[in-house]
Amino acid sequence: MRQVNLYKKVYGMLRQIPKGKATTYKALAVALGDENAARAIGRILHNNKNLVKFPCYKVVESDGGLGGYSLGADEKIKRLKNDGIEIKNKKIQSFEKILFRDFKTDFPLKKLRQEQLRLRNKIIIEKPELPKELKVAGIDVSYRNNRGKCAYVLMNKNFEVLEEKTTRMEINFPYISTYLSYRELPIILKLMKSVKKMPDVLLVDGNGLLHPRSMGIATHAGILLNMRTVGVAKSLLFGKIENGFVKYENKILAKVLQFNGKPVYVSVGHKIDLKTSIEIVKLFTNSRIPEPLKMADRLSRL
Repeated sequence: MRQVNLYKKVYGMLRQIPKGKATTYKALAVALGDENAARAIGRILHNNKNLVKFPCYKVVESDGGLGGYSLGADEKIKRLKNDGIEIKNKKIQSFEKILFRDFKTDFPLKKLRQEQLRLRNKIIIEKPELPKELKVAGIDVSYRNNRGKCAYVLMNKNFEVLEEKTTRMEINFPYISTYLSYRELPIILKLMKSVKKMPDVLLVDGNGLLHPRSMGIATHAGILLNMRTVGVAKSLLFGKIENGFVKYENKILAKVLQFNGKPVYVSVGHKIDLKTSIEIVKLFTNSRIPEPLKMADRLSRL
């Protein structure tokens, strides 16, 4: 799996902006390879610990508005003016003249999308033969700043815990919709190397085939781990709900299950079919979230 330190990529691009020029959140997102990542740029800049080396004051809004800055608006105005940029009423004047877009970049998000498209050819959807003594695990990740903690909980059908594991690591990829795998899979793969008892099915907090490129984190994990996986998401990523199923382009991608009035979206990850995925989620659920995932979530809290 391709791993990218997106913070390092963005901070490196900040150093490319010449004196007297500014750029936008969207321009940086385009340079990463996906204009939809503009909101993530803001989160990356918010984590900048070296404001001198990485001049994030040069990043403004698409209309020339100042946007945020950790040292405040007045300091941002001061630094921009020191670069020779004219500002009036908290807005850059003649913005198009000073707008910098000419970044040297390898478009990392574009490469990640290409990897997702290649991997989807490896997806297996099949009705599995499962043992009577079924063992199902849940895996989840929690965060504090740029630190992540991943937890794994394995259970039998009586909700008896058979194994628990946790691990921690630095996370160098912010949340960006449809790229969750690249944020969470590095720590998940690290944890799974230490697991002694493998599950018959792994439940993942996220989507499987319910993804624009059929490569949600459950599917991506299943392929890399060569394991049966099911995605269980708490919010709808995309698609249209019809008769209790999520559809896109007339294809059924997920089942909506209601527990106590709140939905979860169950989608195939890898080496399993939707019918069996639904049965397993129902079998291991007392309330809204399947017990292995619920316990993994609690165990992962930092």
